[in-house]
Amino acid sequence: KYVFNDDNSVKNLTIRAAKGTFRWISGSSSSSAYQIVTPAGTIGVRGTALDVHIAPNGKTAVVLLKGSARFCSGGGCRELKQRCDCVVASPSGAMSDVTKVNRSVLTALGTQRALPFLTGTQQLSGGFGTGGNCGLKVAIQ
Repeated sequence: KYVFNDDNSVKNLTIRAAKGTFRWISGSSSSSAYQIVTPAGTIGVRGTALDVHIAPNGKTAVVLLKGSARFCSGGGCRELKQRCDCVVASPSGAMSDVTKVNRSVLTALGTQRALPFLTGTQQLSGGFGTGGNCGLKVAIQ
């Protein structure tokens, strides 16, 4: 668990994520100041809340919860513009089209536990929920 809470803004923040799942909620800095680098590509954050899952093999899923985001890899770039938009990419450059997150995304990632904050298998501390689960809680029950 890592929570960065600073009252000051940053000019540039790059996070390199290797594996696991996390929820990103951007702060008061300019949204262009944030960048998240995964084994499968780079997420450009724009006033955003999103969930990210990186499998041990580097396959990465990004689910937009608020704002917008851009995911770029060797396979091009995808724009996530609406709540629950999702893209899945692999380190080889293969990347899905943007779709609404659903159970097939969990299957593509190789585990039904890939997005635990949306499926309800893990709870977040107060203040980090985003209201809703994109329908995944129902999908895996």
